[in-house]
Amino acid sequence: MNAIEVKNLCKNWGGFALTDFSLAVKPGEIHGLAGRNGAGKSTALGGMMGLVRADGGEVRFFGQEVDAAREHIGYVPGAAAYYPRKTLKSIAAVSAGFYKNWDKEAYRRYMTRFGLEEGKRVNQLSTGMQVKFALTLALSHRAQVLVLDEPTSGLDPISRREILEILQKLAEQGCAVLFSTHIISDLELCAHSLTCLKAGRVVEQCTLSELRSKYPQYPTLEDAVVELCREVWE
Repeated sequence: MNAIEVKNLCKNWGGFALTDFSLAVKPGEIHGLAGRNGAGKSTALGGMMGLVRADGGEVRFFGQEVDAAREHIGYVPGAAAYYPRKTLKSIAAVSAGFYKNWDKEAYRRYMTRFGLEEGKRVNQLSTGMQVKFALTLALSHRAQVLVLDEPTSGLDPISRREILEILQKLAEQGCAVLFSTHIISDLELCAHSLTCLKAGRVVEQCTLSELRSKYPQYPTLEDAVVELCREVWE
Protein backbone atom coordinates (compact mmCIF):
# COMPACT_ATOMS: atom_id res chain seq x y z
CA MET A 1 0.00 0.00 0.00
CA ASN A 2 1.22 3.49 -0.81
CA ALA A 3 1.79 5.78 2.13
CA ILE A 4 0.51 8.73 0.07
CA GLU A 5 -1.77 8.43 -2.93
CA VAL A 6 -3.24 11.43 -4.72
CA LYS A 7 -5.48 11.12 -7.77
CA ASN A 8 -6.55 14.05 -9.94
CA LEU A 9 -6.53 16.70 -7.22
CA CYS A 10 -7.97 19.94 -8.60
CA LYS A 11 -8.39 23.48 -7.28
CA ASN A 12 -9.51 26.53 -9.23
CA TRP A 13 -8.67 29.89 -7.70
CA GLY A 14 -9.99 31.86 -10.67
CA GLY A 15 -6.74 33.10 -12.14
CA PHE A 16 -4.91 29.89 -11.30
CA ALA A 17 -5.87 26.24 -11.41
CA LEU A 18 -4.23 23.12 -10.02
CA THR A 19 -5.27 20.48 -12.54
CA ASP A 20 -5.27 16.69 -12.15
CA PHE A 21 -2.43 16.58 -9.63
CA SER A 22 -1.54 12.95 -8.96
CA LEU A 23 1.31 11.17 -7.22
CA ALA A 24 2.12 8.15 -5.09
CA VAL A 25 4.77 7.84 -2.39
CA LYS A 26 5.74 4.52 -0.86
CA PRO A 27 6.84 3.93 2.74
CA GLY A 28 10.55 4.69 2.99
CA GLU A 29 10.53 6.96 -0.07
CA ILE A 30 11.52 10.64 -0.19
CA HIS A 31 9.65 12.44 -2.96
CA GLY A 32 10.43 16.01 -3.96
CA LEU A 33 8.00 18.55 -5.38
CA ALA A 34 9.67 21.16 -7.59
CA GLY A 35 8.48 24.11 -9.64
CA ARG A 36 8.68 27.84 -10.03
CA ASN A 37 7.00 30.29 -7.67
CA GLY A 38 3.26 30.08 -8.29
CA ALA A 39 3.46 26.65 -9.92
CA GLY A 40 1.01 25.18 -7.40
CA LYS A 41 3.22 23.38 -4.90
CA SER A 42 1.67 24.89 -1.75
CA THR A 43 -1.83 24.57 -3.21
CA ALA A 44 -1.20 20.87 -3.85
CA LEU A 45 0.13 20.22 -0.34
CA GLY A 46 -2.62 22.30 1.28
CA GLY A 47 -5.24 20.44 -0.72
CA MET A 48 -3.78 17.11 0.35
CA MET A 49 -3.96 18.15 4.01
CA GLY A 50 -7.52 19.47 3.74
CA LEU A 51 -6.40 23.04 4.43
CA VAL A 52 -7.35 24.08 0.90
CA ARG A 53 -10.80 22.95 -0.17
CA ALA A 54 -10.23 20.99 -3.36
CA ASP A 55 -12.70 21.06 -6.24
CA GLY A 56 -12.10 17.41 -7.02
CA GLY A 57 -9.82 14.44 -6.66
CA GLU A 58 -8.92 11.84 -4.04
CA VAL A 59 -6.25 11.85 -1.33
CA ARG A 60 -5.36 8.83 0.79
CA PHE A 61 -2.76 8.21 3.45
CA PHE A 62 -2.29 4.47 3.93
CA GLY A 63 -5.71 4.06 2.33
CA GLN A 64 -7.44 6.51 4.68
CA GLU A 65 -8.75 10.02 4.18
CA VAL A 66 -6.65 12.76 5.74
CA ASP A 67 -8.87 13.32 8.80
CA ALA A 68 -8.73 9.63 9.72
CA ALA A 69 -4.97 9.45 9.16
CA ARG A 70 -3.95 12.80 10.69
CA GLU A 71 -2.51 11.11 13.79
CA HIS A 72 0.13 9.54 11.54
CA ILE A 73 1.00 12.64 9.49
CA GLY A 74 3.60 15.25 10.33
CA TYR A 75 2.86 18.47 8.42
CA VAL A 76 4.96 21.63 8.17
CA PRO A 77 3.32 24.46 6.20
CA GLY A 78 5.34 26.98 4.24
CA ALA A 79 4.63 29.70 6.78
CA ALA A 80 3.89 28.26 10.21
CA ALA A 81 1.60 30.82 11.88
CA TYR A 82 2.13 30.65 15.63
CA TYR A 83 1.07 33.33 18.08
CA PRO A 84 4.21 35.48 18.18
CA ARG A 85 4.16 36.09 21.94
CA LYS A 86 3.51 32.48 22.93
CA THR A 87 6.39 30.47 24.33
CA LEU A 88 7.57 27.34 22.55
CA LYS A 89 6.67 25.33 25.64
CA SER A 90 3.04 26.46 25.55
CA ILE A 91 2.71 25.79 21.82
CA ALA A 92 4.21 22.32 22.22
CA ALA A 93 1.81 21.55 25.08
CA VAL A 94 -1.16 22.38 22.86
CA SER A 95 0.27 20.36 19.96
CA ALA A 96 0.87 17.34 22.20
CA GLY A 97 -2.82 17.25 23.08
CA PHE A 98 -3.73 16.45 19.47
CA TYR A 99 -1.65 13.29 19.24
CA LYS A 100 -2.00 10.03 21.16
CA ASN A 101 1.53 9.07 20.13
CA TRP A 102 3.23 12.27 21.30
CA ASP A 103 6.78 11.28 22.24
CA LYS A 104 8.19 13.51 24.99
CA GLU A 105 11.65 12.06 24.61
CA ALA A 106 11.71 12.68 20.87
CA TYR A 107 10.45 16.22 21.45
CA ARG A 108 13.21 16.95 23.95
CA ARG A 109 15.80 15.34 21.71
CA TYR A 110 14.89 17.51 18.71
CA MET A 111 14.63 20.65 20.84
CA THR A 112 18.17 20.02 22.08
CA ARG A 113 19.48 19.06 18.67
CA PHE A 114 18.12 22.23 17.08
CA GLY A 115 19.23 24.47 19.93
CA LEU A 116 15.68 25.53 20.81
CA GLU A 117 14.77 26.88 24.25
CA GLU A 118 11.25 26.25 25.54
CA GLY A 119 11.10 29.56 27.39
CA LYS A 120 11.58 31.64 24.27
CA ARG A 121 8.67 33.27 22.46
CA VAL A 122 8.05 32.76 18.76
CA ASN A 123 8.87 36.41 18.01
CA GLN A 124 12.32 35.86 19.50
CA LEU A 125 13.20 33.23 16.91
CA SER A 126 14.81 33.79 13.52
CA THR A 127 13.00 32.47 10.46
CA GLY A 128 15.31 29.48 10.39
CA MET A 129 14.70 28.67 14.05
CA GLN A 130 10.94 28.88 13.51
CA VAL A 131 11.33 26.29 10.73
CA LYS A 132 13.28 24.07 13.12
CA PHE A 133 10.55 24.39 15.76
CA ALA A 134 7.84 23.51 13.24
CA LEU A 135 9.86 20.45 12.25
CA THR A 136 10.32 19.50 15.91
CA LEU A 137 6.55 19.44 16.40
CA ALA A 138 6.06 17.41 13.21
CA LEU A 139 8.69 14.89 14.25
CA SER A 140 7.55 14.42 17.84
CA HIS A 141 4.52 12.14 17.41
CA ARG A 142 6.00 9.19 15.53
CA ALA A 143 4.55 10.23 12.19
CA GLN A 144 4.63 7.63 9.44
CA VAL A 145 4.24 10.31 6.77
CA LEU A 146 5.86 13.74 6.56
CA VAL A 147 4.40 16.45 4.31
CA LEU A 148 6.72 19.43 4.31
CA ASP A 149 6.36 22.72 2.43
CA GLU A 150 9.83 24.25 1.95
CA PRO A 151 11.29 22.65 5.11
CA THR A 152 14.82 23.96 4.48
CA SER A 153 13.76 27.52 3.65
CA GLY A 154 15.70 30.11 5.62
CA LEU A 155 18.20 27.62 7.02
CA ASP A 156 21.97 27.96 6.81
CA PRO A 157 23.82 25.26 4.80
CA ILE A 158 24.83 23.29 7.90
CA SER A 159 21.28 23.24 9.29
CA ARG A 160 19.89 22.33 5.88
CA ARG A 161 22.22 19.36 5.67
CA GLU A 162 21.23 18.32 9.20
CA ILE A 163 17.52 18.38 8.29
CA LEU A 164 18.14 16.33 5.15
CA GLU A 165 20.10 13.76 7.15
CA ILE A 166 17.18 13.47 9.59
CA LEU A 167 14.77 12.93 6.69
CA GLN A 168 17.04 10.25 5.24
CA LYS A 169 17.21 8.45 8.58
CA LEU A 170 13.44 8.57 8.98
CA ALA A 171 12.97 7.21 5.46
CA GLU A 172 15.34 4.35 6.28
CA GLN A 173 13.01 3.55 9.18
CA GLY A 174 10.01 3.39 6.81
CA CYS A 175 8.67 6.93 6.98
CA ALA A 176 7.34 8.40 3.72
CA VAL A 177 8.47 11.97 3.03
CA LEU A 178 6.99 14.46 0.56
CA PHE A 179 8.57 17.88 0.50
CA SER A 180 8.55 20.90 -1.78
CA THR A 181 11.65 22.96 -2.35
CA HIS A 182 13.30 25.52 -4.60
CA ILE A 183 16.71 24.18 -3.59
CA ILE A 184 17.28 21.45 -6.16
CA SER A 185 20.58 20.43 -4.59
CA ASP A 186 18.58 19.33 -1.52
CA LEU A 187 16.64 16.91 -3.71
CA GLU A 188 19.87 15.63 -5.17
CA LEU A 189 21.18 14.85 -1.70
CA CYS A 190 18.21 12.89 -0.36
CA ALA A 191 15.24 12.38 -2.70
CA HIS A 192 14.43 9.16 -4.54
CA SER A 193 11.92 10.69 -6.95
CA LEU A 194 10.33 14.00 -7.86
CA THR A 195 7.36 15.71 -9.43
CA CYS A 196 7.74 18.96 -11.40
CA LEU A 197 4.81 21.35 -11.58
CA LYS A 198 4.26 24.05 -14.16
CA ALA A 199 1.27 26.40 -13.95
CA GLY A 200 -0.69 23.90 -11.88
CA ARG A 201 0.06 20.86 -14.03
CA VAL A 202 2.44 17.95 -13.59
CA VAL A 203 5.02 18.12 -16.39
CA GLU A 204 7.47 15.52 -15.12
CA GLN A 205 7.29 12.71 -12.59
CA CYS A 206 10.07 10.16 -12.30
CA THR A 207 12.96 8.90 -10.22
CA LEU A 208 16.09 11.01 -10.01
CA SER A 209 18.06 8.41 -11.94
CA GLU A 210 15.49 8.50 -14.75
CA LEU A 211 15.70 12.29 -14.90
CA ARG A 212 19.49 12.18 -15.04
CA SER A 213 19.36 9.64 -17.88
CA LYS A 214 17.28 12.07 -19.94
CA TYR A 215 19.92 14.79 -19.51
CA PRO A 216 23.27 12.96 -19.30
CA GLN A 217 25.13 16.05 -20.49
CA TYR A 218 24.38 17.89 -17.24
CA PRO A 219 26.54 17.09 -14.19
CA THR A 220 23.93 17.81 -11.51
CA LEU A 221 20.23 17.34 -10.95
CA GLU A 222 19.84 21.11 -10.68
CA ASP A 223 21.25 21.58 -14.17
CA ALA A 224 18.86 18.95 -15.50
CA VAL A 225 15.83 20.55 -13.81
CA VAL A 226 16.82 23.97 -15.16
CA GLU A 227 16.95 22.48 -18.63
CA LEU A 228 13.58 20.84 -18.07
CA CYS A 229 12.12 24.17 -16.99
CA ARG A 230 13.44 25.87 -20.10
CA GLU A 231 11.91 23.26 -22.37
CA VAL A 232 8.44 23.09 -20.84
CA TRP A 233 7.92 26.52 -19.26
CA GLU A 234 9.19 28.99 -21.82
